[in-house]
Amino acid sequence: MLNVWLKTGITCATNEELNKDRN
Repeated sequence: MLNVWLKTGITCATNEELNKDRN
């Protein structure tokens, strides 16, 4: 369960970084 939560958090963080690059 914890691994899934961590993966979700990492994915969200990665998406935010990609959005910053696009902007």
